[in-house]
Amino acid sequence: MKRELENQHVARAGKRTSCSSSSSTTSRKPTSSTPPIPQAEISGVESSNTTRQTTPEPSADPPKPNVTPKRRTSASIETATTKGDTMRQDIQHELIDAIRLATEASNESFNVFDAVKLLVQKRHLVPPKGSSLQKAINDPSMVGWRWRQKPDPFKDQAVADFLNQVCACLNGQSILRSFATPEFRAAYPLLYGYEHGREDLRPDFILLPKEAWLQVNRCQELNQAFNNYQKCIVVGECKFTDVNEARWQLYKYIRGLKRSQLWRRFAVGVYITQSTCGVVRADQSGIEYTDFAWSETSTDVIKFVRLLNWLSVGSLESFGFDNTFALVPSQRHTSRPPNGKTIRTEYTGCDIASITCGSTKYLVDSLLYNGVAIRGRGTKVFRVHNEDDTAKANPKALKIMWQDTGRVHNEAYFHELARSRGVQNVLLADETCHYTLSDTINGIRGFDSVGGYCRKFHVENRQETRLVLPYHQPLKYFKDLDDLVRGLLGAIKGHRSLYEASILHRDVSERNVLLNGSNGLGEGWLIDLDMACLVEDRDDQAPSTPEPDSRKSRKRRGGPLLDGTPPRKKPVRRESDKAANETADLYSTSSKSAEESEGFKGPKTGTVPYMACGVLRGEEHSLKHDLESFFYVLYLIPFTYDTPFQGRQSSKGIPEVINNWCRGDLQQCGDLKKGVMGTPDRMLRLLTEQSAKGWRDEPEIFTQYLGLLWKLWKVLLPVAWAFSFDSTNISHEDIIQPL
Repeated sequence: MKRELENQHVARAGKRTSCSSSSSTTSRKPTSSTPPIPQAEISGVESSNTTRQTTPEPSADPPKPNVTPKRRTSASIETATTKGDTMRQDIQHELIDAIRLATEASNESFNVFDAVKLLVQKRHLVPPKGSSLQKAINDPSMVGWRWRQKPDPFKDQAVADFLNQVCACLNGQSILRSFATPEFRAAYPLLYGYEHGREDLRPDFILLPKEAWLQVNRCQELNQAFNNYQKCIVVGECKFTDVNEARWQLYKYIRGLKRSQLWRRFAVGVYITQSTCGVVRADQSGIEYTDFAWSETSTDVIKFVRLLNWLSVGSLESFGFDNTFALVPSQRHTSRPPNGKTIRTEYTGCDIASITCGSTKYLVDSLLYNGVAIRGRGTKVFRVHNEDDTAKANPKALKIMWQDTGRVHNEAYFHELARSRGVQNVLLADETCHYTLSDTINGIRGFDSVGGYCRKFHVENRQETRLVLPYHQPLKYFKDLDDLVRGLLGAIKGHRSLYEASILHRDVSERNVLLNGSNGLGEGWLIDLDMACLVEDRDDQAPSTPEPDSRKSRKRRGGPLLDGTPPRKKPVRRESDKAANETADLYSTSSKSAEESEGFKGPKTGTVPYMACGVLRGEEHSLKHDLESFFYVLYLIPFTYDTPFQGRQSSKGIPEVINNWCRGDLQQCGDLKKGVMGTPDRMLRLLTEQSAKGWRDEPEIFTQYLGLLWKLWKVLLPVAWAFSFDSTNISHEDIIQPL
């Protein structure tokens, strides 16, 4: 968690780093409030001195807001760069402007100046002494404002009550949601991936929909069944003074929110201290935030009023909800331990009923994989079937991910190229089953100059892509050891077929290996070409070509190209491939303008637990690294699952040695993994002493498994883990033969 959060793309103001936020989360120094925004940017159309004099009457059914942020151009970015506080000003502009548009559209009668007057009239807000209300509102720098019911003490429930009072005054019966606090000082319910939850992932306060409240004796009472991660709209954190700590803790809640609500394009959080209020928005490019002193100047008060109006009446789309997902309520049970006792409680959650892609509606059967995090691809895979397939006779797998547009070719390109070159044992999507949606930098953040923005701030632009594939069971459902081996064997043959077609996979992991159908017969499949790349001329890239022993004298003799790097040689393009390649080029980001195709691109390839030692230590990804990753797929099975038999469950604890392969600096991870894998005694002892007990209790199966693993280890030792490389010769046949 910590390493993931440290890579959240959070940038320190005034510096350019590989980040997407306005301030560093790794720094623990208190940050000052954001620099003031020009009045026109703060108040928008309400910046005129002419304001309405009547108290607004909130609409009972507010129209759906248009939440598209104001578009930014490369010129406006360059202007901000000269001011020194580049990232913070851009993000502040975007978030505040998005809130302005949301609040204005959510209620046609809403006027921020009239709203401030209403708060003064209702004795929630006290204006500066010695000045008329009109003059105080029109003067952005006027100080002396005071909230009459400001939380005291500054605790969770007091903060939630204060926010609700202001929101109710602003919108009355038109309010769509309200603030609440978790019911117990325990884990917040329905957090995906944790059966009993984690207490440190419990927000201080949350924003829940209107239906979460019941009318009891003329009072509104919270229905605690709605008080969970799947129902909350916004998560919140309050601290007395520590802004950095509040923001850091909020990132954890946002990660839980995104993983628990797979229908979100992005997630929103709010943090508040006695002097500062902030908004965090997290999409798959990373985190961006803005904060301000919420009660000092007229500008601060206006921002705070706008923020609360948006939170209470803004549309769900403005909080990241994707309207192509159709949701239905569901009942979930969880155990909670208040006061030392375990109580089984029923909560109202959400299930995804259907997902619409283009003109096709897919009904959802189950969730197959959830890889959503703060940033990155955020892959999620569902088992689905067509709406008219009532018998569910033709199940499919719907894969939704956010691809890095900085890569030269996207996944759809490689699907078309592999199909045209007759690749076998790899699941490929048909052209009609590929859907491209909006991106993060333009579609969510509202910047027109995507390439310039990404290069300037080292932010990855990610585009939502959906692929529909034939459904096959994941490798974890293998029936016996033979079934496991057949699945792995088919995937290796699929990798070989790709490699012969000048495509290197570069993301071999357990989740990318599938079994062959429900009967368990036949060899398996390889999936996921999101990290794939073209290799150079195959005459220059024979698998058996050795490399020099000396690292200093080692030179490139072919091999895979890093995405975004111009090739020294073009891949082989046979005449028979011409038509297919012309079609595939339609899906390639290389057809974009030079500015777009040169955007920032993250360098990592692979899934960390399965990544080869050499890749972790900085070597360029090549064939031998993928073959090493196949070994880890087999090696980690007894640590991942509790038994070799069907009905297996995920193991409750992974050995610390293996956990350390995935923590901290990647170079260090590679060194630790190589230290274990390069020593046969340590490699085998880890298995025989710390793998799941259910495997070790079946000596016949476990012995067969160890024998197979030992054969593969001896094949890979000279090229993967030896401390002095005697050979780099390895081919697919070397791995296939023991299987």
